[in-house]
Amino acid sequence: MTSSRTSFALAGLLCLLMTVLAPAPSWAYADPAGVLVAQADTARERPGTLPAPQAVDPDAVRAEAADVAEPAVQTPLSQAEIKRRNSLAMFENVFYVFSMLLLVGGALGVTLLQSGLSRPVNAASQAINLAGLGAFASLAFLLAGYPLMVPGGAGGLAGFLPSTAQGDLAGILASPDWVSLNAARNMLSTQVVIAVLATLLVAGAVAERVRFWPLVLFGAVFAGVIYPLQAGWLLKEGWLGEAGASLAAGGPLSVHAAAGFAGLAGLLIAGARRGRFHPDGTATYLPRSSVPLSLAGASLLALGLPVLNDIAAGFFADPEYMPRAYLLLQNLSFQAIGLAAATAVVAAAVVSQIIYRRINGVALVLAGLGGVVSVNLVEIPFYSVSGITVTTVAGALVVLTVALMDLLRLDDPVGVIPVHLVCGIWGTLAAGVVSGQFGGQLLAVAAVGGFVFLSSALVWLVLKFTVGLRGSEAEELLGFDQPAPPAR
Repeated sequence: MTSSRTSFALAGLLCLLMTVLAPAPSWAYADPAGVLVAQADTARERPGTLPAPQAVDPDAVRAEAADVAEPAVQTPLSQAEIKRRNSLAMFENVFYVFSMLLLVGGALGVTLLQSGLSRPVNAASQAINLAGLGAFASLAFLLAGYPLMVPGGAGGLAGFLPSTAQGDLAGILASPDWVSLNAARNMLSTQVVIAVLATLLVAGAVAERVRFWPLVLFGAVFAGVIYPLQAGWLLKEGWLGEAGASLAAGGPLSVHAAAGFAGLAGLLIAGARRGRFHPDGTATYLPRSSVPLSLAGASLLALGLPVLNDIAAGFFADPEYMPRAYLLLQNLSFQAIGLAAATAVVAAAVVSQIIYRRINGVALVLAGLGGVVSVNLVEIPFYSVSGITVTTVAGALVVLTVALMDLLRLDDPVGVIPVHLVCGIWGTLAAGVVSGQFGGQLLAVAAVGGFVFLSSALVWLVLKFTVGLRGSEAEELLGFDQPAPPAR
């Protein structure tokens, strides 16, 4: 049983990697057909000569002009425009390959983080669950989610209800513009990885409890319907984008906070792990599989998060994103990411010493990641004074949220709620203060949070009363890495 699940998960992971890493076709050096057509038309006109006189019937000419529309004359592209488009397409290909490598590394980081923070008897099964979840989520988003994510329509519902006429695969592949085709294919591939990354984050909140099949079924619904709908609202044409929400909210809100809301609904419905809390309500310590492994995973994830920043700023705002690339390169520097994580870790260490009278190592790992999440915005660069302030507050919020969840008997093994939900909301609202769009950001948080939480809770409840969510008591106590005991 374990070997078959492992083979299935590895095959799914291989399919996912082949899907997202397939290189987009490079059309940078394709010959622009419009130029050749215009040159051919020009060559037919011989300067200095007059056409031979022909007998023309005026009535026939009028009838033909009335029935047949005169085709528009295509203006040939200048050499400067051709060179600019070639440069843009070349930059696009290089940037997208670089971005997808970082995003796939971030997905690997999520796996290492969650496996390292799980109990030793569940570390392997958690990694297998994430591999299968990624395969289901990628197919769901590719076939259904991406068309829903692109808003359209007309009238008062434009940007609110999805339009399947835009964003479909047939429309992308039928694009007559080689530059648009290249950009569309690259954007599609990158958005698949982002949707998978958001879905993987949800699994951490219900780790060591929910079985494989209910988890992947929820992941398919989340990646295929819930995530793309709320992400489409934050697009430039979406109703939240038109209502004043910052386009940079596409990173911390539509990915991190949305995953946090879905995870919160799941852990409330699934309940805590067996043995996590004493009968009197006090929390008990459950051993971690490998804190160093979780630290390595958090580092990989932190390196991939700035890509969300640039994608939210560039593709959600303006296809001519090349001038924004410098911001990504600055945010990707070890100095910038290290500064964001360092300030959050220092703040978390101080708060942890005050609350627990000791240093909580896991809280420091989560705080560093939460600092990067909170400043994953365009309005708040990592290296700015406002960025340092935001990350410092984020580090303190992570420790305070962990303590509050223990009091409320909420079991989140890998810190999805304090890191992604709380820090994602905090960063989104802080960006509104910096950019002067606080009202729009607050509306976006309320709309996305309400929709994702309620819809996710509905899906979790349906799964609970149909296929069931949790394993047996023996499975949870012995760990999902062990074969299930035979039923008596």
